[in-house]
Amino acid sequence: MLSLSMFGQQGVAYDLKKPAKFENRTLASEKSGENPKKIKKARRFIQNTVTHYNYYFNANEKLNMVVMRAKAQQKDDYTSLLSFYNYTLDATASQKRELDSVIYKCTMGILIHDTRSDWVDNLYMLIGKSYYYKKDFDSAFITFQFLQFAFAPKEEDGYDKPIGSNANADEGGNANIVSTVEKRNILQKTFSLPPSRNEALLWKIKTYLAKDQYPEATSLIEVLKHDPQFPPRLGPGLAEMQALSFYKKNMYDSAAFYLEKALPIAANNEETARWEYLIAQLYERTGRSYDARTFYERTIRHTYNPILEIYARLNAIRQNREGGEDFIQQNINALAKMAHKDRYESYRDIIYYTAAQMELERNNRPGAESFLKQCIKAVAEMGGTQRNRAFLLLANLSFEDKKYRDAKNYYDSLNTNDRQNLGDISWLPDRKAALAIIVAQLQIIDRQDSLLRIAAMPADQRDAYIKRLVRTLRKRSGLRDEGDSLSNTNGLQNNAAVTDLFSNSSGSAEWYFNNASLRSKGYNDFKTKWGNRQNTDNWQLTSIAKTQAPKPGERGAPGMLTDIDAKNAAASNAPVTFKSLMDNLPLTPEKLRKVNDSIERATYMLGKTYQEGIADYQSAITADEGLLEKFPTSFFRAETLFSLYNCYKKVGDEANAERILALLKKDYPNSHATALASNPDSTIQADGSLKVNATHQYEKIYNSFIEGRFQEALSDKRVADSLYGDKYWTPQLLYIEAVYHIRNREDGQAIAILTKIPAKYPKTPMAAKATTLIDVLKRRREIEDYLTKLEVKRASDEDTVSSTVLMPGKVTAPSAPRLVRDDSRLLIKEDTSTLARANVHVPGAVQTAKPGAPTIGGNDKLTVDTASLKRAVTDAAQLSKLQKQMDSIQQAIARAAQDSIQTALLRHKADSIQAAVAKLRADSAAVAAKVRNSNTTFTFTPDKSHSVVIVLDKVDPVYVTETRNAFNRWNLENFYSQSLTINNSTLNDSLKLVVINSFENSAAALDYLQKAKAAAPREVVPWLPAGKYTFLIISAPNLQLLLSNKDMPGYRKFLTTAYPDKF
Repeated sequence: MLSLSMFGQQGVAYDLKKPAKFENRTLASEKSGENPKKIKKARRFIQNTVTHYNYYFNANEKLNMVVMRAKAQQKDDYTSLLSFYNYTLDATASQKRELDSVIYKCTMGILIHDTRSDWVDNLYMLIGKSYYYKKDFDSAFITFQFLQFAFAPKEEDGYDKPIGSNANADEGGNANIVSTVEKRNILQKTFSLPPSRNEALLWKIKTYLAKDQYPEATSLIEVLKHDPQFPPRLGPGLAEMQALSFYKKNMYDSAAFYLEKALPIAANNEETARWEYLIAQLYERTGRSYDARTFYERTIRHTYNPILEIYARLNAIRQNREGGEDFIQQNINALAKMAHKDRYESYRDIIYYTAAQMELERNNRPGAESFLKQCIKAVAEMGGTQRNRAFLLLANLSFEDKKYRDAKNYYDSLNTNDRQNLGDISWLPDRKAALAIIVAQLQIIDRQDSLLRIAAMPADQRDAYIKRLVRTLRKRSGLRDEGDSLSNTNGLQNNAAVTDLFSNSSGSAEWYFNNASLRSKGYNDFKTKWGNRQNTDNWQLTSIAKTQAPKPGERGAPGMLTDIDAKNAAASNAPVTFKSLMDNLPLTPEKLRKVNDSIERATYMLGKTYQEGIADYQSAITADEGLLEKFPTSFFRAETLFSLYNCYKKVGDEANAERILALLKKDYPNSHATALASNPDSTIQADGSLKVNATHQYEKIYNSFIEGRFQEALSDKRVADSLYGDKYWTPQLLYIEAVYHIRNREDGQAIAILTKIPAKYPKTPMAAKATTLIDVLKRRREIEDYLTKLEVKRASDEDTVSSTVLMPGKVTAPSAPRLVRDDSRLLIKEDTSTLARANVHVPGAVQTAKPGAPTIGGNDKLTVDTASLKRAVTDAAQLSKLQKQMDSIQQAIARAAQDSIQTALLRHKADSIQAAVAKLRADSAAVAAKVRNSNTTFTFTPDKSHSVVIVLDKVDPVYVTETRNAFNRWNLENFYSQSLTINNSTLNDSLKLVVINSFENSAAALDYLQKAKAAAPREVVPWLPAGKYTFLIISAPNLQLLLSNKDMPGYRKFLTTAYPDKF
């Protein structure tokens, strides 16, 4: 940073240290302080011209460009209160590089020019504004404060004049004067800008408000209001600061008053119109309709923005209170006229939405719904922005009116990604899930009631009704009438001439397509024959009609909760005939019972969801009372009575609540529901919420996938998704569903499912696995072609997978060349190495004359680490380690025989190790005896090689193979130095084994088991339920025996006996 020592203004000194490279250079700003005399006219002219056009102009243009870009990014929502400015500080702060360039440019303009020129204060002003737009408010405040200090009035001798004080009252000063008198001649007004000190006072207020320092801002505003020297040219700017202060405090009437005074300083007509619109909004919020209408009309005259003009016109009409009590209808009529003008064709959605809001002001809900539907239609025809708002308002109106079917359809039509128009919709998923259940149950009840009504009709009327229904359905599906299809079997034998559609039977010379009557006749003949056939080029009309029918459990189709409903759904794929429809009618006692069961269950679910899903207690009461009346001995009677009791309590109907409580005590005196109703604090509320029910259902689906019941899982998931949507999915469920589709080579469907995991659960371990699997699936054909060309045979589920990795100095596969480590070469003659191998720690404080002899500490004692001996356990590795230590000590004793003290210490340690070895062998013998006494057929050999077994309980072979592959990948990443192989084995129909071979002894196997057990739910198989797998260790003979006798409980008992602290 360049530094200088100068006096730009008398009384202001700069004392900054220069970099070494520029220490001997004198800048123009430094020279200006050497001569305190007034700057000469020629020098002033040159300095002003260069500073202005080379530095101030460029910096100011760049700063204006930053603000213009921020304004261009602003998207105003004219349906809500506008922001005070048409830009945000976040948008300006994002252009940090440009603002830094402005600061740099201004700094250079100050340093390399005479500070007595007329543009220095203006450059400081630009620096302060740049800091403000960067949201560096502290630096901005310091800059504006410096401007007030450095460019304040001075005494003739250079001393500062007191500001805001009565100390210079003789010279005209007082406590209310903080500004500077602006006395400028014609030349100054022509060739320079006004002094920036007074403007800096306003930017100080702006900075205070940006930092939410309202007391400081208000104090300075009051001072400037009473300052007689404050220049009139800045009066609108002061009014702007007052308006901003009141706006941020939500004092809208005062904000509107002062903002009106600030209109003259708006940058252009468009910003003037925007501020006028804001003033109108502020007046509207304070109930001043006339003033609001006045400024809306002023906005119309000044704006060039068609969107702003439309909203101003609409709101001006809304604010019209003339015309007596019927003024709203007159305003709506005016809006309707606007909508029919071609000029406003593109904005009809806005007009209709505004009209709907006006209808709601007079509580005309049908009228509002009509306009909202016209709004949606206008968006579909001409485009627009009000679609989501219209659907949301329609949905909320339908929900409030308890039109739940319509509400569900409207909510489903929302584009939930449009948060700008929808606002906070965090409540929407729960409401949609509840409405999905309600609508599904209503459809079930309606369908079953219609079947009962048809079945109750007299036989002849029922047959006639079914025949009419068959004819209608077949025509709607593009099929011939049932009777016609039977007569067509002799079509080939019918040699009657077919009427030529284009024959000229009338003898007229007019072409067919120019004859309106012929074309109309042809159209009617087609409709009679084919019905509403879709415009598709496909002759297989019957198959198309079948495939277009909704499938059971899909979204938009009724939920199938009973056997008869499932049969009805299956029958929907069959040809529509008189017999197929008659078969669906409950004409037998068995079918009648199933229909009634379906209605009973649906009514119970309906009342439950009314209460728990959307808190509509009155509708819940109606549903529950209807259930008890229609099914007095219902299976759900106790739960329904308890639900009724709670609903009556919620609506404040104590009399009926007591009546229901009496029924509970009478019919179910010992039930949990009666205890809850009688004394709610005596027991814990049972889990019956929508979330718990959904979670339980998806857990069932999850287990069905894992256990290989794929069709059942897919069917149940379709039903659950139609009821709950996707809110209660889990990444594990999606992953295993995708694996199922991968197995069936349905890669497209698998990728679609896997894509949802990182989208919905980006921070879970499953997200990375899903992303990797998607990449592999997209290259599946390429990978398979490559492997096919290499003639690589794909391993079967029962094959062994090896994770052997060639590492320098590590054990490799038997068939590969390898280096064999010869430990005998490491035995050297130095006694120190021998002692080190004996695990004897020798202090280095004293050295003997012999270079290889062991050293003895200050107390002539060797330090022996016996802590590990106290932690001895029944472990083959520990026994082997102690035996090696014993051998090393024996060798050390032989070499140190000349030193009696050292020999004694070594013998003491040898005795300790021998005792530990004896204890280990005794403990091992005790465990072996305990195992023998348990009458088990398995053998206890902890020093032999062992395997780690992952036991999978009721897991489909697809996921068994996936488990094997997952552990193989994990082994390659974490145990690359070991030669581990993995293979699958089957114990019985329920239990599958993933066997990891092989470990040196039981201790090594246990060590691996603990690490794998900790990593499995987080890294290796997070998609597999924890209850579906367990870890075991087993020796090779015991594994063969286990595969032979299939006695898994017996082997688990053996492990508990042999390793009581591990299993």
